[in-house]
Amino acid sequence: MTTWTTIPNSAAGVGGIPSGTTITALRDNPVAIAEGATGAPRVRSKALQVALGLLTVTGPAGMGFTGLDGESLIRADIASSGGTYNETLRARYSNDNGATWGSWQTITTFADVVSYFGVLTLNLQTGAYSVYGFGNANVMIVSGTHTVPSAANAFQLSLYAAFTGRMLYGQFYILGGV
Repeated sequence: MTTWTTIPNSAAGVGGIPSGTTITALRDNPVAIAEGATGAPRVRSKALQVALGLLTVTGPAGMGFTGLDGESLIRADIASSGGTYNETLRARYSNDNGATWGSWQTITTFADVVSYFGVLTLNLQTGAYSVYGFGNANVMIVSGTHTVPSAANAFQLSLYAAFTGRMLYGQFYILGGV
């Protein structure tokens, strides 16, 4: 990680000749800010929030996002609808932008819940995931870890069951990178 260097006002005086230390700090400080170096100013979360977009998943066919090189934490605000049948929400991951996929891994099972609202987070680097939400007076809190390939840059979600009428709607965001 690049080191943040505080540039004193005296080093940036009008008409002065900047020292080598000042020139190095001017070169390195933008990188230090981007990397979140100790002492560096923080970029406000509002500036960093990147919407991947909407995703509607129906049934076992996988749907997701590719081109996530260098991204790690994904969040989705989700809602589901459909019949009163059990359906398993699962994910799979790729490190070649979806040319090949790993095996499906379970996140949770929607157990006889007609409507559900919550938050899903996936970490493409560590495999950690969590779901927090509620529906029909049921509270759902699920977390765990999936096996993800090194440098994962794509994911898909699927709803798997004999009955495929449930739909999962999500607005997906990138919350962080590696």
